[in-house]
Amino acid sequence: MTEGKTDTRSGTIGGAMDYVGEIAQSSQFKLNLYLSGQGTDGDNDLNKWLKECGLYGNNANDDRLKYDLLCHQAQLPGTQFDLATERGGFQGVTETFARHRQFTQFAVSFYIDTNYHIIRVFEEWMNFINPLHTSAGKSKQGSAAGSLFRSADQDRNNFFRMRYPNTYKKDISITKFERNAGFKLQNVYTKEQQSNHLTYNFVNAFPIQIGAVDMSYGASQLLKVDVVFNYDRYTTMKHNASNPAPSPTNLAPETQEQLNQQLLSTFPDVSGFVSSSVNSGLS
Repeated sequence: MTEGKTDTRSGTIGGAMDYVGEIAQSSQFKLNLYLSGQGTDGDNDLNKWLKECGLYGNNANDDRLKYDLLCHQAQLPGTQFDLATERGGFQGVTETFARHRQFTQFAVSFYIDTNYHIIRVFEEWMNFINPLHTSAGKSKQGSAAGSLFRSADQDRNNFFRMRYPNTYKKDISITKFERNAGFKLQNVYTKEQQSNHLTYNFVNAFPIQIGAVDMSYGASQLLKVDVVFNYDRYTTMKHNASNPAPSPTNLAPETQEQLNQQLLSTFPDVSGFVSSSVNSGLS
């Protein structure tokens, strides 16, 4: 391979890296579940349910970061169009049109902690989606003792019903960055980024499958669990290295807060700058 860039006057040909540039690595990414354990809305709040299950302690931020960091494998989403065909508009020609867009499900894999909390996060999320109804009525709260552990839950005449979707669907995001991720800190939105990063935000996501966890008496390995999510659609946010990130404007308060949490959880060292940006009128 030759070195240096192409120079037509001297007849030299640049190396491949001069044209291709750096190739992204698969091992630098961050998942954000946006679960806080701080819900207050009676029995229709997923975060409150998870807290009652003992999955978030007094310092819920530590638990939230712990669950995010246990993710060791994720996927950037795929998408495709469902097609419709038209015959007869032009003789001998079959025309094809995009009919609607399909967003494929995505799978995430987590290391299992020795408290088994990461498994219970998703089991209890699914229990919240599909609560058990007993002779005493609907299960109104989770239990730290375990899923559906109460004696009344064991009755053979119990049954399940689904909640309304707006109570259990949450946004999830995956941020892809590179090894040199970081910022030259000036302000949380006017900072210079040292690494390109790309964030996919999955709108109205919820778990639809928890994979079986295989165990054996052979050589010990790290235990992992796979979770499959469905979602309505996704949005993307791309920021380039060495360019100031654009300042978002006219955002709803909940959207602004979610964006701030995205920055804090992905790059914790900007915490002092999020509040200053918001206070300066960004929100």
